[in-house]
Amino acid sequence: MSAHTLLGAAALAAMITAPLVAHADAGVTAGVAPTRDIAAPAKASPAWRAPEINLAFGLRTMVMPSAGLDPFSTNDSVAQLSLAAGPTLLRRGAVSIAALAEWDYGDKEGTARTDVTSLTMHRLGIGLETRLQLARRLMIFARLSPAAVNLRGSITDAGIPRPLVARTWTWALDATAGLGVMIANTGPREAPTSRFWFTGELGYGFAGEATMTYAPDSDAADPRKYGSIMLPALRPSGALGRLAMVVAF
Repeated sequence: MSAHTLLGAAALAAMITAPLVAHADAGVTAGVAPTRDIAAPAKASPAWRAPEINLAFGLRTMVMPSAGLDPFSTNDSVAQLSLAAGPTLLRRGAVSIAALAEWDYGDKEGTARTDVTSLTMHRLGIGLETRLQLARRLMIFARLSPAAVNLRGSITDAGIPRPLVARTWTWALDATAGLGVMIANTGPREAPTSRFWFTGELGYGFAGEATMTYAPDSDAADPRKYGSIMLPALRPSGALGRLAMVVAF
């Protein structure tokens, strides 16, 4: 696993434990029962409320059985840092719908024969998520997320002064379903100002095949012309899972 992925996993663990030290509901002190002002009139609920904003930070993993991954890895597993943000568009009773802008980043390093290889992947997507609130602290959800995937492969050959590089784009579509557990919240129980969720999801990522043609990076100081080589096409597709910390406010 790369340093980027380990850093993302450590940050995710820190975010999961942080809300647990906060009180679950505002106005409740350990060992002291909350008091209620009987004479005070009940406050009316506001007629309009701004859309809820969701921020997610997590780890996305995919099993990618593509021959195009072999020059960069000894296994089919790809781990990515996963970020998402967006509003809850609609809420009717226990059902809500949210739109999320997503960015996933990961890299792999390996060897092809004696050459050092590396691969970076950026996934840029827009997800539409439908949620069903089963209980106050429990929900299930399903998400469809079309995306564009940028792939950059690099091969360092000792006989060539510049690395061989392939850059390409392809399409992708994630279809996942999962479970969310609310681990903390702030504000009144009936209308919390923020909620902290831990979510897990499983599904499948579909993607187009990307042609990987390698040629030396251009260099104004070296006018020599080099040919190109083609490695097996890469399809960033397969079974996937994601663990995330979500803050809704």
